[in-house]
Amino acid sequence: MLNDKISTSRNRAVWAHEYVEDFPGQQDVLRYALLSSAPETKDNNFTWKDFQTKII
Repeated sequence: MLNDKISTSRNRAVWAHEYVEDFPGQQDVLRYALLSSAPETKDNNFTWKDFQTKII
């Protein structure tokens, strides 16, 4: 699934409610990581590796 696009219809997404359950109190971390890629002028290739790089 490497380099697959996020697709809610294929259940490949970061679901906010699951993130909050798995990482309680870390909502601002996800918010920062997502906003650091804004504004989107094209599809964004989200990866967990890039997410880790942005928040460390």
